[in-house]
Amino acid sequence: MMSGSFDQHNMKRRSFAKRLSALLVVASVPFQFTGCTTLFSSSNSSSTQLLTATPVGVHPHYGKGATVYTHGWQDDLVFIIGWSPDSKRIVSAGGYRGEVYIWDATTGKHASTYMGHVSLTIKVDSGTRYNQPSSVRALSWSPDGRWIASGGEDRAIQIWNPDNGVLFYTYNGHNNSMHGPLAVAWSPNGKYVASLDDRTVHVWDPTNGTLVYLYQGQFMEVQGLTALCWSPDGKYIATAANEVKVWDALSGQELLTYKKHMRSPSAPGVATVSGVAWSPNGKYIASTGGSNDRTVQVWNAQSGEHIFTKRNDFSADSPSWSPDSKYIAFANGSYVEIDTSNGHQALIYDHCEKSHRDSVYTVIWSPDGNLIASDCGGYGYPEGEHIMVWGAV
Repeated sequence: MMSGSFDQHNMKRRSFAKRLSALLVVASVPFQFTGCTTLFSSSNSSSTQLLTATPVGVHPHYGKGATVYTHGWQDDLVFIIGWSPDSKRIVSAGGYRGEVYIWDATTGKHASTYMGHVSLTIKVDSGTRYNQPSSVRALSWSPDGRWIASGGEDRAIQIWNPDNGVLFYTYNGHNNSMHGPLAVAWSPNGKYVASLDDRTVHVWDPTNGTLVYLYQGQFMEVQGLTALCWSPDGKYIATAANEVKVWDALSGQELLTYKKHMRSPSAPGVATVSGVAWSPNGKYIASTGGSNDRTVQVWNAQSGEHIFTKRNDFSADSPSWSPDSKYIAFANGSYVEIDTSNGHQALIYDHCEKSHRDSVYTVIWSPDGNLIASDCGGYGYPEGEHIMVWGAV
């Protein structure tokens, strides 16, 4: 795949959300209790027809790098993928329908569709208002498996039950942001949720919406913040923009700034770091430089000492650690690479490249360490985008 086609596809994915967000009309209440509203459809609904799973070879011992199945979306984008804590289910969301899909992680069978973000009121220049689906770009499954937090173009974060679709809370603290929540993550103990827009990070109590801390110490003139993650002990949060900052999760005290990612000379105000991930053993942080910097960098989480840099051919995105912290997986253009924690290549998964499709943007390791889920291009393809589930190292 040529660099030009990658950059063009990258721009299409990221510009879609920005165009819609400029037209939003949203409420001003920071927190809303919504009771027991069910916003679910079963696997027999019409949306099921948009999802197709193709098993390749399901067996108890997944082969290293072997595709278990592909999960197809019809003419839509995949923005985010997440695993349930028990590794039995996968949740995913895309770009145009505003729906969140839950499906069996082993067979790929679609279980249910959450539609809480489907209806979005927008206003055009003429003053006309109408409903349009809200793109969902932020997802996180709670550590106890009881809740999913999802954030959409409606600037709302909804907390809902993945078993029955009951919506309990809506957090509207990102009402004043340009693009709405871009990332959401539960703390390891499940007591807090951290959510990020282009300028601020909110740490809040998911039981009542109380804002614990509003972090505003890192922002850029153009794109702003891009990613966040918690430390395994829940004491710290790392956030990404042109650099990575580590700060106290409850007080906002900045502890460390990592500045080794290169800014693009042609767009110095655009955020360089596209992803950040803390290793489960708490020792390392991995950060990716997107299409500008094109590197994966692993460094000491306490001191900021650089450990290794891997320069990619195209873009570097979506770092994800194995549960034992021995490997780091990341997107490298149209394939997924897995390296050891000291930078030695362990595996290349190139199904997307071999199928002559576009780039990989999302990579996530299952909590049990057996499988990896990654997306596979699809913008402009009649059959849509695919999610691949395959055997890890």
